[in-house]
Amino acid sequence: MHAALKATRGDGYALGYVSNTVAVLTAVTANLPFDPVEDFKLITVMAGFSGVLAANASLPVEDFRAFIDYVRARPARFFYASYGAA
Repeated sequence: MHAALKATRGDGYALGYVSNTVAVLTAVTANLPFDPVEDFKLITVMAGFSGVLAANASLPVEDFRAFIDYVRARPARFFYASYGAA
């Protein structure tokens, strides 16, 4: 949806609802076909959402970027579930 929204003429008639999955996409997807900051203009916040990422304390990571790098280096060991777009 995001790439399709970016491809519109930009005449003000196309609106899109962008959820918090955009933040996740930028962290876990290389070479997105859009820049979520530069390609879209925020009109309003429609809802608030707080999410938490928790991991076992024995996992050898200190921040989210280190977590992503750790998981990417071991793709067969990790699985995930999502209530939204994956």
